[in-house]
Amino acid sequence: MHFMTLFVKGSKWRKKIEDSGLFDSEYYKVQVSGGESMSESELLYHYLRKGWKVGYDPSEAFCTDAYCDQFYWHNNFSYSPLEHYLFWGYRHACSPIPASFYRDIVHGQALDEWANWAKRQERPILLISHEFSNTGAPIALLGMAESMKKIGLTPLIVSLTKGNLQGEITRRGIDNIVVGLFPSPYRRNYKEERLRVKHFMEAFDFVVFNCIIGLCWAADLPKIDKPSLCWIHDGPVAMKNVFITSRLVESISRMSLVYAVSQFTIDVFAPHCDKSVLFQLFPYGIPDIGGHIESEVNSTSDEEHNVVRFLMPGQISKRKGHHILLEAMNRLPADYLQRSRIIIAGPKSMSEMDLYDKVVDWAGSCDNIEYRGELSHDLFVKLYDEADVVLCPSLEDPLPIVCAESLSKGKAIIVSDHTGTAGLIDDKKNGFIVKAGDIDSLTDAICYAIDHPREMKEVGKRGRKVFEDVFNEDAFDRRVAQMVEAAYKLEQKTM
Repeated sequence: MHFMTLFVKGSKWRKKIEDSGLFDSEYYKVQVSGGESMSESELLYHYLRKGWKVGYDPSEAFCTDAYCDQFYWHNNFSYSPLEHYLFWGYRHACSPIPASFYRDIVHGQALDEWANWAKRQERPILLISHEFSNTGAPIALLGMAESMKKIGLTPLIVSLTKGNLQGEITRRGIDNIVVGLFPSPYRRNYKEERLRVKHFMEAFDFVVFNCIIGLCWAADLPKIDKPSLCWIHDGPVAMKNVFITSRLVESISRMSLVYAVSQFTIDVFAPHCDKSVLFQLFPYGIPDIGGHIESEVNSTSDEEHNVVRFLMPGQISKRKGHHILLEAMNRLPADYLQRSRIIIAGPKSMSEMDLYDKVVDWAGSCDNIEYRGELSHDLFVKLYDEADVVLCPSLEDPLPIVCAESLSKGKAIIVSDHTGTAGLIDDKKNGFIVKAGDIDSLTDAICYAIDHPREMKEVGKRGRKVFEDVFNEDAFDRRVAQMVEAAYKLEQKTM
């Protein structure tokens, strides 16, 4: 015991851990058998040596299982996740996740109950989302679920994390649950959990993974004896941060059918995968929210005040280009800034809180900049009527739904060349393309929009045709029906 105390007190970790506030001895002791009789040093030693291995949390602010699940590919975790975060993770966009965030995760009997539910349904289909936030990929998956219902399937959407889109999914009559992150080798009861998830999935006719993130945990599961499909909405950041190449190849190669939302996505992933993997282009479809474009274009202008209104949607993150927008606006001449109004709307990213704080402070310090926060989809759609131009200067964005919705509404869009939407745009005719990460390129496009408000309206009208050709709901329904037919043919072969 004396050696242990010296180890903890003399450890280089000790002060760093204390300063972080992420180890709470009172919180930790209730998880440990005999913890009431242990000193603070003994409790910390217990966590660093073995407590984390069975999933104990050092505090309410730091969930061991969640950290392992999200970031274990960076490290083999020969030491505790808390040490990993404090000495490495925080510099690489890792973030501590509160333990309460995962308290409502569905485990054990609940999954068994949903498996039994699936067995009672006609043509049950499992759709797996990485999150229920009001962002592009989950919204696209909701559209797929609705298309499946039209042809007599019974979809269940499962999410790895909570989000405000869940209420909308429920209102539309789609069953849904949050199961938390799938089993990884660093979770307690790993073997039992991975078998339970496997059996749960096999209760459905086939499974659709709606992003690379879900595939990361699917790679840890035994092979599913039902067709498994993936619909990739990701780009280079996901490939770099979520996967090492071998893991990417393993996961995608195990899929029965592989679909990609845009050619941009195919170009990113195909070179890293086995040549036998056939990527099929599968853009999403969305409801036509445009109606009466002419009257809206005329009524939503601030021309009499010589003001052009910009909307910057999406999660507050560098991937979406919010830091580029901040710099671009700072470079605008004063008279151009006075002739513009910026609305920013979207959820914060737990791993990029510094950028979120900058955006909020920026909005609070300028009269012509608003941050509306994270909105329900119904409220978000109304924002398009307040905008003349929609900005999407993403460092990467395979096929942002906000751009498709903007095209539907007849709004001019400014997109980066690292978006899938750019491949559908004829620059300066039905949209504007800027160089990803280039502040001057975005600044010039914003200045042009401010100088040419009437021309931007015409650009928006022409962009409407892109929506009609690519994102039409009827065409999407046909693509979904073809995908379902292909999946059932595969299921018959495995029987």
